[in-house]
Amino acid sequence: MKTLYQRYTLFLYMESDNNNNNNKKKILIFIIILLMIGIIFYLYINIGSDEPVNVELKLIESEYIDGKYIMYADVQNTDKENIGYFNWTANEFSVYRGSAPLSNDKYDDVDIYSVNNIGYNTHINRTGNFTNINRSPRPYMHLNSLDEHKEIHVTVEVNMSDKYTIVEDTNVTLANHIDDTVLTPNCIEHEYTYGDGSIDNPYQVEDKKDFYCMRNDIDSNYIQTSDIYLSDSENWHGGLGFKPLSDYEGGAHTNRDGFTGTYNGDGYYISDLYINRSYQNLLSNSHTVSLFGINSGEIKNLKIQNSTIKGHHMASIIDQNNGYINNMVIENTYIEGSNVYGISTNNFGEISNSYSTANLNGTATVYGITFSAGYYNNECTINDSYFAGDVEDTNNLNELYIITSNSYCDINNIYYDSSKLSNLENNEAIGLSQNQMQGDSAKENMNIDFVNSWNIIDRDYPQLQWE
Repeated sequence: MKTLYQRYTLFLYMESDNNNNNNKKKILIFIIILLMIGIIFYLYINIGSDEPVNVELKLIESEYIDGKYIMYADVQNTDKENIGYFNWTANEFSVYRGSAPLSNDKYDDVDIYSVNNIGYNTHINRTGNFTNINRSPRPYMHLNSLDEHKEIHVTVEVNMSDKYTIVEDTNVTLANHIDDTVLTPNCIEHEYTYGDGSIDNPYQVEDKKDFYCMRNDIDSNYIQTSDIYLSDSENWHGGLGFKPLSDYEGGAHTNRDGFTGTYNGDGYYISDLYINRSYQNLLSNSHTVSLFGINSGEIKNLKIQNSTIKGHHMASIIDQNNGYINNMVIENTYIEGSNVYGISTNNFGEISNSYSTANLNGTATVYGITFSAGYYNNECTINDSYFAGDVEDTNNLNELYIITSNSYCDINNIYYDSSKLSNLENNEAIGLSQNQMQGDSAKENMNIDFVNSWNIIDRDYPQLQWE
């Protein structure tokens, strides 16, 4: 048997060995912790951020923004140099300016910039009811022409320069952010009090809401039953004004029909219309700012007065006319743009018994009535109409016409006041002095129907009999 001393000595030895092992474990754990701290610190220093790249969509409101509202993609935790481009989508057409440059740089809430996306071209297109803005260099999308009363679903794809993509989406209803006094009429559940939209029983347009909401059904038939005042339109769409009734993407020679119904003004007028989209880079350079958009139906017996239309590229009352315009009057109205037209831009249909006394201000080309452009097998006709308005700064215009034609178009009895206009280009209209076009002299000099369509007005130009 071991003595008591031997047992005590063995116990001390074993206890010392256990302490050494525990100390080694503690040292090992301490070293592991130090290594982990070092790795984390290394990653933080060399990667530059401890958070992943993130995108937050923000609705930005500013008086300095054309249309007042943009949807802004706030890309966080990365440098702008790492961003390739932005793809935007909204579940409604159209977004007029897309992601075009903002016309004013007075912003406090967001960083407005353009990424370096050389090699990419921005494309704006329509797929069904969706607007797609592809490969945009800008972190925002204009919302200025969306339906303010609808919930719009907006999606952005942020394509990073190292080829991965971040997707973020949100819903926005602009009416929740806009004062009621400047809201456009709500057409979501609009119904007409009288009529069913047929030829025999057209919808009756009684007020500005009835007129504005025609955009819901541009294939039906309408008759105006009272004078309509659109002075409120100056505040619509963030100050951009009235949105064309038939909106579309494209320009001349497009296949889109636009308005295909009938609109009978029935001798009433539309007054105080306001459109100001002069800073807009529209969907294409040939897109026209107008009241009706494309017309492939019939518009008749209507007067537009005391109105203002300002466009970026082309501006007119009616964009491309594929149908019929009859007995239309444009009076005391200001139209401004690069290329402006007194009644319609391109004409592939028929214009008759109409006149314009609008004040036209074009920086490139002015057409007092229309560019008469019968095209290929589409014949056009323009009869018994005149222009007696003013054209501003004619000396700086590239071209000034009343009407032009080609072999596809039949033009008869088109007149203009030569006392106001000179320096006309190749012109199919007949110039008469103011005295020749007014009072009894008009009947002697103008070969238009004074029996069934026109009246002689003392000391003034002829007027339509329904006026």
